[in-house]
Amino acid sequence: MIRDCQADKAEGWIYLVDEFVPAITSIAKHYGGEHAVRSIIERLRGPDSPLKEMAPCHQREFLYQLRPLILDAAGKTVTPEAGAPDLDLVIEALQPLSATERQAAWLETFGYDAAATGVLMRMAPDTVTKLRERVGELLRAKLDDWSAGMMVRHGLALGAELEMQGVNEPLEFRHFLDVFDGRITWQRRTAFEKQLEESWPEVHKACRIREADQALTLRAPVDTAPYLALLNVQKPKPPMWKALFAR
Repeated sequence: MIRDCQADKAEGWIYLVDEFVPAITSIAKHYGGEHAVRSIIERLRGPDSPLKEMAPCHQREFLYQLRPLILDAAGKTVTPEAGAPDLDLVIEALQPLSATERQAAWLETFGYDAAATGVLMRMAPDTVTKLRERVGELLRAKLDDWSAGMMVRHGLALGAELEMQGVNEPLEFRHFLDVFDGRITWQRRTAFEKQLEESWPEVHKACRIREADQALTLRAPVDTAPYLALLNVQKPKPPMWKALFAR
């Protein structure tokens, strides 16, 4: 699909609209930007499209890479901001958490409540609620400027700051998918979780991948015809024999 879109082939754009517009809509809606989906699709075909330099990749990685574009179109600032809590102190406060707990805690910075986080993490909502109460206690004990809802209010800024940090030996994207899909041995999973515990940027990355994974899984129904019209592409008519059998 990516190569076809780069070559401006109709089949690439048709696949992108059919397979990804529902997921893009889901993420954009979460960030208050459902109205911006049209502009997102236009920008994907525009001169500054992220597709131009993108290599072929897994569906979840493709959507993961589109998150900055979606946030920007939704009008969300993704740069470090004045007044945000000290990231180092936040990380220090959350050190007692396990790799799984860190992801569930960090998804609050993405604006996901306990119920939605439970779905993303495949955890019971009550478990997430209790974890976030613990997170609140840990932060309150470490931060002088702690206040309820702080992780949500400054979440995008904290995430942007993490994304600016380098990772010496980043985990491969496929390793995240292997863990999420259960295609991994206990030994490899243990090593993976240890690496997550040593790198908060990787925790943030895991949350972004989970977000993309869930959006593609849900596939909320969306009328894609307007987006095909926007791109000025049409689906080919089915062969005559298919039309006959459809009667």
